Amino acid sequence: MATPLRTGPLEELRLDIMACSRCSLSGERSCAVPGSGRSSAKIMLIGEAPDKYEDAVGSPFLGKSGKRLDDWLEKAGLNRNDCFVTNVLKCRPPKNRFPKAEDFTSRFPPTQCWPWLEQQIKAVNPLAVVLFGKMALQHVLLAGAIELPDPVGPWIGRLCRRRDRFGEVRFGVSYHPSYIERNKNPYEENQCLDALHAVSAYVTALEHGRAAPVEDLYEVRAATPIQYQRRLRLFGQEP
Repeated sequence: MATPLRTGPLEELRLDIMACSRCSLSGERSCAVPGSGRSSAKIMLIGEAPDKYEDAVGSPFLGKSGKRLDDWLEKAGLNRNDCFVTNVLKCRPPKNRFPKAEDFTSRFPPTQCWPWLEQQIKAVNPLAVVLFGKMALQHVLLAGAIELPDPVGPWIGRLCRRRDRFGEVRFGVSYHPSYIERNKNPYEENQCLDALHAVSAYVTALEHGRAAPVEDLYEVRAATPIQYQRRLRLFGQEP
């Protein structure tokens, strides 16, 4: 299990998140799950939402999905204790249902959970981020972007950059460990490992003063207001 946050801006954010009551999910949680790990982590790991185990303990990625994540990290030469781990949502959706668009706040910019995550990203200032799951992809990397997140498959294993929101930070895209735990598809799991290996190689190169690998780096671009309105209509939302 990752070490808890201790001091500095992340600790202040943790306390604010624990007391947050911005949306209806706060009234149904046992415990908010702000995140855990190193405040100076070079890599952030971002999932979708806490499950019942995480809701009870207040720490992200526990149970079978947490064990699978730890296994992936080990195979990629990484350690969870060297990362900062969190979710887009800080509270568990009722009955572990798949998070709904309104839980994440579908409009851009979001007004509920997104500010917490945005502040965490700024406080950690990582070199790279790994996004686990479709909702993490949609509401972090692709929020307000030209690209559509459906289907999610073509994004898995891809290394991306989005300069208008995150500068030079690299994003690896993976299925959520719980998805792989349910489906047990070796090909899809290897795609997840590809994302972690790409992020690990990128961070290692920078730490050793080498040129960062740029193979297969995909540039995500912001949508114009008209493009974004079309996207909202496509998903059945009001612009």
